[in-house]
Amino acid sequence: MSELKRDTSRKVALLKNNNEDFEFYPTTEEIAQCVRKDIIKESKKTSSAYFERKGTKGYSYLSSYNTIHYNDRNTSRNKKAMLHLSSFLDIGAGDGRMAEWLFAETKGIFCSVDEKLAIEKAKLQANDLIRRGFGLIGRDFYDISLMESKFGVVYSNPPYSEYKQWVGKILEEVNSKLIYLLLPQRWRTDDMLVFAMEDKGEVSSLGFFDFEEADRVARAKVELIKINTMSLPSASLSDTFDAWIKNTFGAFESIDDAEVVEEPSKEEDSKNNVEQREGDMVGVLVENYQKELADTKRNYKQLGSIDFSIIEQLGVSKSHVMKKIRSDIKNLRVKYWRESFNLLTPITTRLTTKMRDDLMQKVTWFDSLTFNAGNVYSVVVWVIENGNQFVLDQAIAVYDSMMSFDNVTAYKSNTKWTDGGWRYNNEKIPEKYQLDYRVVVEGGIRRSGYAATGPVSYCIASDLAIVADTLGFPNHGVSIETMRKKHYCMGIDGEVVFEYKFFQNNNVHIKMNQAFLMKLNVEIGKLKGWIMQPHDVESEFEVSAEEAESLFGGAIEQLTSENAVKLLACA
Repeated sequence: MSELKRDTSRKVALLKNNNEDFEFYPTTEEIAQCVRKDIIKESKKTSSAYFERKGTKGYSYLSSYNTIHYNDRNTSRNKKAMLHLSSFLDIGAGDGRMAEWLFAETKGIFCSVDEKLAIEKAKLQANDLIRRGFGLIGRDFYDISLMESKFGVVYSNPPYSEYKQWVGKILEEVNSKLIYLLLPQRWRTDDMLVFAMEDKGEVSSLGFFDFEEADRVARAKVELIKINTMSLPSASLSDTFDAWIKNTFGAFESIDDAEVVEEPSKEEDSKNNVEQREGDMVGVLVENYQKELADTKRNYKQLGSIDFSIIEQLGVSKSHVMKKIRSDIKNLRVKYWRESFNLLTPITTRLTTKMRDDLMQKVTWFDSLTFNAGNVYSVVVWVIENGNQFVLDQAIAVYDSMMSFDNVTAYKSNTKWTDGGWRYNNEKIPEKYQLDYRVVVEGGIRRSGYAATGPVSYCIASDLAIVADTLGFPNHGVSIETMRKKHYCMGIDGEVVFEYKFFQNNNVHIKMNQAFLMKLNVEIGKLKGWIMQPHDVESEFEVSAEEAESLFGGAIEQLTSENAVKLLACA
């Protein structure tokens, strides 16, 4: 039995134990390579634009969204051909192996993608996809909408017990150049499904396959289908969201296509209409969102029942109404996503100002997703997984910001640096070092604007208090008050974590608790690769073997996906 087959068996057993085996029959490598080969073939068609510049030649589709590129790189540095997709979505992604095979280097062709996206219902699989860098845009496929999104390539190996409903939703909602579907061979007996697929684009068969030798054996006989929406005349192409508006609210007649740009109301964005229900903030948010969305749809549906010629006399065109509907629905979704980001406070308070800003900038892409409880959970898992790395990075960043020749001493193993009086005759920073318990940080406090009394935009003491908390020294933080006055960062146990004093020249003087300093130096040594085992702690910091074991064993506190469940339960 191959390692991949054994790994699949383990995954299936875990899924069954968690009641999450939603017909997980992974796509085979043979099928994945067939899809990959066809994408390359499509990208090289003569109907695409040809280019050659700076030693690179290739093909790229030109359209209003999501390019597919194929380049033949002839430069001396890189002679590999490259297929590049702007986005790839796997609906029902399982463990993500389809994307892994698709974007691996095969036969001299390297494939890359800007956005590797997935929809997966099984929590074990979905959380693992997030950890591995997939953009999880939904969990329950039937609980999300894809009408407002556009993708380069979409693939789906649906649950065969419900493939008609599954494929129907794809055809109705997905905007994509190429759609690949792995379907039971009996799909062709359904005339309505055949008609719907042909209405979506040019339908072609890429071959017949089975799962008799698959990593999870099944009796199903399947056919790989491609729907090429680019084959349709441009006049017949339609945005699925516009089609939904027409079907839902009526086909408004238009005599004017004036441009309307609708900005979300700041007053409405700041309005808090969420009722308080202890322990179920997510449920409250989702309920209120669905209520407001239903009210919005009802209002526009009433508008659709009016003779539009009357509305046109008021100077309102079809284009105006369509854009207003799209804008209102989008702004409503964004409003609730921004409200849900408040749930992240227990996580973001573990981050320094810069790291918190960086993380929140990255998380805003979620506001384009359907707002539901599953996606809110995915956001929290994503933030936890990425936030953990931010916590490690910030510890190093804060440590390095306090590093200067006068603030450090060399490790005992840095004999060249310590011998011959280098500590006093040479201002070169040693290769391995530790902070002294007293440090002076130049520019340790910065204020906005030019006034010396302006608002503080950065303070090393605040960042150090956050790092201390992640190292097991929970504290009450710091306050920024008068200059040249001693302040204290107090632990919740009543012990001083560190002292600090601000000066007019923006320097900050810090004196650290010895226990905190030792923990900080050891943890940074581990992160930088200077300390590899407890014996290194014992020899470099001159502590007992028992203390060295304790210091080495402790680590910066990391959150897990289980914390996401607790966090949402407490919200």
